[in-house]
Amino acid sequence: MQSRKKLRQWLPGKHKKGFTLIEALLALVVTGLVLLSIQLILPSLKDGAKLRTQVTFQTALNQLLLQGYNNPVLKGDFVTMLNQDQVPAQLVLKKDRLVLAGEGAGQVILLSKIKKLSFQQEKGYIAVSAESNSGEGLSGELFLPRRENSDAIKK
Repeated sequence: MQSRKKLRQWLPGKHKKGFTLIEALLALVVTGLVLLSIQLILPSLKDGAKLRTQVTFQTALNQLLLQGYNNPVLKGDFVTMLNQDQVPAQLVLKKDRLVLAGEGAGQVILLSKIKKLSFQQEKGYIAVSAESNSGEGLSGELFLPRRENSDAIKK
């Protein structure tokens, strides 16, 4: 009878009621490694988000060229250009949004959460700078061709 008690004592899972010290330490080490890896990954995720906003900003400006806009004219805090049908449209900041507003064509929101927008005429292009609501600086170039018969834009 005593030999059975001794045998049960050594059988796995029969007498354990909690974690051993080694199991607890191992769990703490694994938890620490997971937290350390998360801490190292988070800054790179934030940098990736900033890069995506910059790429989106330049893509919005490039889309104007692909849509056939031309003859850009800098007019202070907005740029006027002509679409394919020679109808004027303005690239402007409205209610924290970068908007392309056309006469009789409504508005297209190109980018949201923009606090400031500024333009500077350069040789062959217009430099566009913006600041997001989070304080992130954005910069891009607006390359639009100049074409003849641009009387509609001077009105």
